[in-house]
Amino acid sequence: MGMFARVRAFTRSAGCALGMFAAAHAGAADTLVLPHRMPTLQSLVAHAPSRAAATATADPVCDIFANGYDVAGATACPGCFDTTIDFNESDVDCGGTDCKACADGQQCTTGSDCQSGTCSNNTCVGGALSLVISQVQTRGSAGANDEFVEFYNPTNISVVFDSNWMLSSRSTVASSYGNRLTGANQVIAPHGHLLYKGSAYDGPVSADGLLTAGITDAGSLVLEHSGNVVDALCFYYDATTLSAFLDVTYTCEGTPVSNLPHNNSVAGDIDASIERKPGGAGGNTQDTGDNSADFSANASPDPHNQASAPVP
Repeated sequence: MGMFARVRAFTRSAGCALGMFAAAHAGAADTLVLPHRMPTLQSLVAHAPSRAAATATADPVCDIFANGYDVAGATACPGCFDTTIDFNESDVDCGGTDCKACADGQQCTTGSDCQSGTCSNNTCVGGALSLVISQVQTRGSAGANDEFVEFYNPTNISVVFDSNWMLSSRSTVASSYGNRLTGANQVIAPHGHLLYKGSAYDGPVSADGLLTAGITDAGSLVLEHSGNVVDALCFYYDATTLSAFLDVTYTCEGTPVSNLPHNNSVAGDIDASIERKPGGAGGNTQDTGDNSADFSANASPDPHNQASAPVP
């Protein structure tokens, strides 16, 4: 981009001075090309109405300030329509400071990159993609298959848990993930739950679906929507199972959480769960991206199903 590649670091006042200098010394055949983040008359007028508004409407410029569209009459930044991830975009023609916000399922760095305002696992989530794994019991008083997985909808809109949703699991000794459930068009109300059970589940509320296979006491659970990771939970019970997660092919959020007293033995056949905070009547809204911080041990599991009252 030659000398003008450095313009992006200039102050707005310096940029305007450069523009006036170039215009004064450009010949009829000269072409001045500025990067798309260069402040221009129309975009400056939008943020300082006292400036030359009378001439701004005739200036076909690139609006650099918010999402590439916010100034009436301005031309959207060309870089936001070139089918390439460039400048500071987080995905193709979206995210960053200049282009439109990204849709659910697209890549992001921060929440501001997303239409929903939520970036999880470097993926924009919101509305239909904001479900979280809220509570897990991997065994109970009825044995290894006395288990359940609970999901929570932290949004203010209903979510259809259709066949695009899948939960997969991998133990700390397995080489790959295996499917544990596929959505069956259940509707999860705002701040509501959905419950899937193991074959020996004997909890206090009925389940909304059946797990296709069991879940070990140390492993990884991954919730996906159309192939995009929406949430992940990793758990262990001793130093050996914790060290398994050093394998980078596991999908976790931060540090795994302890799943004791469950330890892959009959001695751990105790009704206990790991639950996303704050838990209970407070719902399951905490999601810092670190399993050990977001989950805590629950000695009195309280699974919620589709029919349970929304919380909070």
